[in-house]
Amino acid sequence: MVEPKMRQTIDYLIRMVPAALVGLGGCLAAFPLRARRLRRRGLATTAGHEVALALLVMLTAGLLWLTVLPELRWEDGRLLVRQMGVNGVNLRPFVIFHQSRVLAQRGNSAYFLINFWGNIALFMPLGFFPALLWRRGRWWKALLTGAGLSLAIELCQLPTARGTDIDDLWLNTLGAVLGYLLAWLVQRAWPGLGEQCKVREVSSWT
Repeated sequence: MVEPKMRQTIDYLIRMVPAALVGLGGCLAAFPLRARRLRRRGLATTAGHEVALALLVMLTAGLLWLTVLPELRWEDGRLLVRQMGVNGVNLRPFVIFHQSRVLAQRGNSAYFLINFWGNIALFMPLGFFPALLWRRGRWWKALLTGAGLSLAIELCQLPTARGTDIDDLWLNTLGAVLGYLLAWLVQRAWPGLGEQCKVREVSSWT
């Protein structure tokens, strides 16, 4: 059963690549403008800051592509558009545990991996990278960011075949908070890493 799980996980990651590349292009195109704005404030970017920011933008773009837009496939010389998921709205929390148990009994153990751990993992960068990038990162900001973006995604999914699930909302929010906690632990273990990912003040000569 390990192979199908890995295949499905890799398929999700591959589907994120086009949007991630678009996000990277946008990040590179905006670099001169961002650099000028920082100079006016007496700040300068760093290589670590740019890498962390690019990863955040790429992962966020890939996340939105994966969760909001339909899947595009090229088959038999035609571009096919396919909505993923199932229609419906679930407002009862923790249903995912019951569904996972029922599907596991039927031999589908990949459901828990994708829908539980996947929902957490996808939102961890939204708590991790901002905590590295900006000095005023706080756990409650990660919570609000995760909850706000997840709610927006779920509302966008209402008229689509993907469905809307309150379990996705709390799992995504948990992922953002865990991402912040991971960044905090990383910075405690390697204090210099956090500084390398933040913009620095430029000394002025007057």
